[in-house]
Amino acid sequence: MVTDPLLVSVMKFESNWLPWIALRHFLPASSIRSLCATMVHGMSGGRLSLEDLVDERLGGGNASMETWLVRPRVCSTQLASHLQQYVQRIVWQNDEETWFANEPLQKEAALPLTALQFAFNLGGCDLLSDIKALPKDEYVQAELKAVYEAISVCALHLDKSSASEIDYFLKDIDMVLTDVSSHLRIATLKHLGDLFCDRDRWKMAASLYEQAKAELEKLAEPDKLSDFALTMRASINQSLAASATITDGYGTGQKMLADLLNDPLGEQMMVLANAGIDEYVARVRSSDDIFQEDTRSATLIAPLLAGAHTTENAFASWRAKKFSTAEAWFWSTLRRQTALGLLTASKTTKGHFASCLIDDLMSRKSYDAATFKLAISLLIEGESSNWAKEVRWSEDLLDACVDDTLCQFVIHHAEAHAGVRKHRRAVAIALFAEWARNIGAGRGTLATLMLEYLIRLGSDSNSNFRKDDADFQTCFEAVLDVCKRRPEFRFGIRDELASVLARRIGGTGYWTGEDIALRLAAECAPVFTDEGLKHVVGAAVALLRNTHPSDGNWVIVKPAIRLLGEECVGDLAVRDGELGSEMVREVLKFNGGDSDGTYAADIIFALNRYPPVLLHAQGVEDQYKPLVKQALEKASAINSSNAVNNMMALLVAPRVAGKEAIALVLEILGKILDSGVNGKSALSFGPAYTPVRYLVAYRTDICRESGMPVEDFDRSLAELSGQLQRVWHTAIEHPSIFAPLAILRKQAAEPAIVHNWVIASLELAESVGQSEAMVATLEAARAQKQLSDGISLAFATRHASGARGDIDVEFMSTESRGAFYAAIGRRLSALQGNADRRFTTDLFKNTLRHGPRQVDAAVFASISPRDVDHLTSLIQELEDYKARIGENRELSLTLAPLLDRWKQAVQA
Repeated sequence: MVTDPLLVSVMKFESNWLPWIALRHFLPASSIRSLCATMVHGMSGGRLSLEDLVDERLGGGNASMETWLVRPRVCSTQLASHLQQYVQRIVWQNDEETWFANEPLQKEAALPLTALQFAFNLGGCDLLSDIKALPKDEYVQAELKAVYEAISVCALHLDKSSASEIDYFLKDIDMVLTDVSSHLRIATLKHLGDLFCDRDRWKMAASLYEQAKAELEKLAEPDKLSDFALTMRASINQSLAASATITDGYGTGQKMLADLLNDPLGEQMMVLANAGIDEYVARVRSSDDIFQEDTRSATLIAPLLAGAHTTENAFASWRAKKFSTAEAWFWSTLRRQTALGLLTASKTTKGHFASCLIDDLMSRKSYDAATFKLAISLLIEGESSNWAKEVRWSEDLLDACVDDTLCQFVIHHAEAHAGVRKHRRAVAIALFAEWARNIGAGRGTLATLMLEYLIRLGSDSNSNFRKDDADFQTCFEAVLDVCKRRPEFRFGIRDELASVLARRIGGTGYWTGEDIALRLAAECAPVFTDEGLKHVVGAAVALLRNTHPSDGNWVIVKPAIRLLGEECVGDLAVRDGELGSEMVREVLKFNGGDSDGTYAADIIFALNRYPPVLLHAQGVEDQYKPLVKQALEKASAINSSNAVNNMMALLVAPRVAGKEAIALVLEILGKILDSGVNGKSALSFGPAYTPVRYLVAYRTDICRESGMPVEDFDRSLAELSGQLQRVWHTAIEHPSIFAPLAILRKQAAEPAIVHNWVIASLELAESVGQSEAMVATLEAARAQKQLSDGISLAFATRHASGARGDIDVEFMSTESRGAFYAAIGRRLSALQGNADRRFTTDLFKNTLRHGPRQVDAAVFASISPRDVDHLTSLIQELEDYKARIGENRELSLTLAPLLDRWKQAVQA
């Protein structure tokens, strides 16, 4: 072990180590080590040493080639752990902003931890950063303040460029740094130049570099030839060459770099390593002769150390789409990591290598099965499911390469070694989930193979918090996602899945396992056989039987009640009255005072599916009244996320709710709309369009079953319509009322929320005879940029459903590209049987204006040339459209034949 009894090396840090923390990137390894030792000693008041924090080794040749290897020790105090993290960040060369120090930790330190934090963060700030200075009494070293003030002065002179302005600026900087030690002054001037360089202010940067170089020349012998002076001179001279290249051209920069490389008195090791590649590039770019001797520098850095083997070159080639070169680099790195036994590093390389191979296959559209298999094996051996999830799987690639044989290979590879089995399984789960979602139609047998593997893993696993394992939750979340996205695949797994779920519901261990099991059961319940459904429902009923309302275990109870509220479960209750009665009894158990109304809406939704004979049994009917009361209380809390859900529960069961409850729901909706009128929309405002639309659609049924007079109901709807018009007027000035979370005022309006409220507004206005006023209000609101796209899309939706399309046509010509293509499906639907020439003409013209896209083919094929006015005037637009297709092969194959048809029609 290296020890450092003096705590310092060549550099002297005792009195000014804090500013050097900010400028640490100018120091060689031995000086950084000494700086860290001084930091630990100073912050602990001498109670801790660097030895207490890390095991270490210092190695290398001269200053520019030194290395420092550290390995953290287990620390016994908070302060030791805190300082150890600083040492790690410094060695990692990670400038991420540091963490907050709590009060007990501050009391343990000898110096203010905020001063250390400030110094560390100051080194990562640029000239646009908002740097808040510490109070004067918290500074422990004056030179740190000088460095901070110098950076602040630079921020004020960011736009100065004339010679006189630069001269005055340098005088200001000189005054700030008057009392700063020579070495720190040189490093500070260099750093200030770098900050201007970062802002593309190269003249100012060069003036600071020259100032730093002049300060170097003032050093006395032998300090002028010290490691610090030589390394700083090398970096300053190369930075000056960079500045000259930017301002005067590559020829000037090349000459300066060549002189630097040939300087016998310079720091030859550092210059040779760093300046060689810049000199070569500058020579190539400044010469008319493209054939230049390749004199680029290359450094073999400690080839037997893990850190020397990176995938940087592989990534550079990958980004440039030079796949064969990238793959060669990945393989070169991987075999060296394997040779050194670097398991963790090699797994990371394998994951990136696999992604590169797949990207290569998809870019070439050459679906080579052997290469694909290699990529899959690398993904599995990389043991990270995230890489498998991040791959953008091409459907064509999957159809060409994924078959039963490959899936069996995945299973075998994942199961091959017991030591890493659970981690490899996690990758297999991710692969099968992605593939099953994206494989082509008619491949149900293959999907069944993959899903059965996931079910088998899940049935034998327990749930836990580790997302890189193949646990019950991970497996069944994957199955649930596939079943939602590809419901046709549910039939192939229904028997095995029902058996597993019946066994695991209530016995999955941690509550997240039961939650996912219940949600998966609800998703697949419609395809279960009667026997399978009975077993699953029986397990859910048993779970509720063993759960008390006072447990507050809503994460389990809610999905269990929702499962029992599925339509197929209600049908089962009709066929099996005994089981139905048990379900009703267990569900109603959660409507008591202990539950505080948490389950009221879920219970109402669920029981609405059950036959009346079960609900009117003795003792059951009386239990509805508390449910209605609880649902109304929850619905009244309009700043709660579940207010709308409770309103909907009452509306879908109006016979149970009664006319008083329906009237109160209408009043609650009025309060929600009032919050929007006031510009401070309640949390429930966004989704509240749902009950508005339901009230309009089921007006007659709600009045009949609840007993509410139609006249009273219609009067309330008219009031709501008037309130909605006022909401839209408010939105012109305060569009954030349509933000996803209106409590966050800075959020922009969400087009989807705007779209939904436009539909609700128009339907409500039509039902009460206020259509013209509402349309006029929405046309005015469309002038607000944040509302425009959502309103346009909503009118297109209405047009597609058969409503009058004049407004949609008016909006179309001023829409953004995003809004136009968001509405294209609705407008294509509206074309069916549409004889409105104005609509077809504008749709065709705007497709030419915004395209090309693949969906344009549907427009060109659905509209006849005889349905477009002034077609002959569009010949240039057709030519421009075709030119934009360019060399895009897929667009050309799809659109070119259709464009030829239209050009022929124009010429005819």
